[in-house]
Amino acid sequence: MEKFKITTKILLIFIISLSIFLNLISFKRGHTWGDDFALYIAQTKSFIENSVDNLIEEQRFLEQYSSELHGPLLYPWGFPILLAPVYKIFGFNILAMKIYIFLFFIASLFILFFLFEGILNERLRLLIVTMFALNPVFFYFKENVLADVPFLFFTLLGMWLIKLYIIEKRFFINRYISFVILGFVIFFAYFIKIQGIILFLILFLCHVVEYRELLNKRDILLKEKCFHLIPYVIIALCMSVKGIIFYENFEYFFYVLLNQDIITTLKKNIVYYLILPSEFFSSKAIFKFIYFFSMPFAFYGFIANIKKDYPFAMFMIFNALILLVFPFTTQGIRYILFILPFYCYYFLKGFVEFNMLELNRGYKKVCIGAMYFIMATLIFSFLLRDVNYIRKVYKENRYTHEGPYSKNATEMINFIINFTKPDDKLVFFKPRALRLYTNRKTVVNYNIDDIVNHRFKYVVVYKNDMEHDYRIKFRYDIDKSHFFRKIFENDEYLIYELI
Repeated sequence: MEKFKITTKILLIFIISLSIFLNLISFKRGHTWGDDFALYIAQTKSFIENSVDNLIEEQRFLEQYSSELHGPLLYPWGFPILLAPVYKIFGFNILAMKIYIFLFFIASLFILFFLFEGILNERLRLLIVTMFALNPVFFYFKENVLADVPFLFFTLLGMWLIKLYIIEKRFFINRYISFVILGFVIFFAYFIKIQGIILFLILFLCHVVEYRELLNKRDILLKEKCFHLIPYVIIALCMSVKGIIFYENFEYFFYVLLNQDIITTLKKNIVYYLILPSEFFSSKAIFKFIYFFSMPFAFYGFIANIKKDYPFAMFMIFNALILLVFPFTTQGIRYILFILPFYCYYFLKGFVEFNMLELNRGYKKVCIGAMYFIMATLIFSFLLRDVNYIRKVYKENRYTHEGPYSKNATEMINFIINFTKPDDKLVFFKPRALRLYTNRKTVVNYNIDDIVNHRFKYVVVYKNDMEHDYRIKFRYDIDKSHFFRKIFENDEYLIYELI
């Protein structure tokens, strides 16, 4: 491992320390209505309390009686297991969970710096770290209890260990321990998100490329050949244990993949994912041009280094294929967080190699000067947006004003807990979240006839749920329906009881 200049070490520690400071002072209390976090926490809770079967039954109830598809039966268990120690120590403490997840982000920053060692100079690696450490995308995203940041960590760690152990043949303590760690890291990335299986493909590809001559030689000892199977054995063992302990089903993923118009999906996804990375650079149009400025350099860096950096290239290609064929979604930049470090790498690598071409010296100076100016402006804009976010957080008294922790939502939830029975069935636009906070079976259903026929006792309406016309119409129809009477109302919520 190369030795770093003392100034590099100081700058790295300073950048990451600044990120830690700015983020820690700006955490909000509470959470938004995003429904995914609720199932992750419910799975953690069920694992700790040994009530997984009850959760599965509640999820099947949600699937059966909802009028629209609402995610998988269960998410992969990796992230709920990661949350388990926090839940065990602090209980249902959202802030503790958010800070815990943030630690994975900080660890990812260190890995980012070492991942590109030997292929980018120290200044450019510091630049990549800074682009992530101060990026407003992560600044805002830290308020979510979701699997994306831990997945980013395990993905970067897995790619770094593949580069370190397979490509560069540098090991931690010894080869056996290194390969055991590598196998476990790859398994856990998959344990968090199914896309982690791509790390397994990258490992296999690198093994074939780097050790093909060794594996073909007959005079090489069987012990030496078997040694290279260690990561695969660890992955297989972990998968076997997972299959025994944890219930998982992949029907949801197969269902959405097979029940789609693939041509329409491809058309939408190509456009969507070409534009989506611009949010990493800025949400404002004036700075989005930096992304479009980076695209030709990233493409050039990708093509020029496709053989030399083939693990990174294959990682980008495999993930792009998955994103393109998966049914169109507008979940946003969180779906590509773990790809962005490699895009930034190819952007900077492409720019460096472009300027190594035989070009006019004056032209090169202009290009380099423009690059430094653009990146300095970008980082400065990140800082301004971070500071503005902190100011806004304190102006709002650090509370999340949209979600289950808001004053109006707390009033609504308390009403349900105090004035309904534990076996009553509810309807709400975020059913998994309301179920988590009220311990009542809940579905999402915008069909009044279904609600009446299946005898759902209470319908909770969020006044700001106006994402689609049919939801607006549902609110109007239920208010006029003679099957229901209004029993609760505040500024944001209505509760109707089935008569």
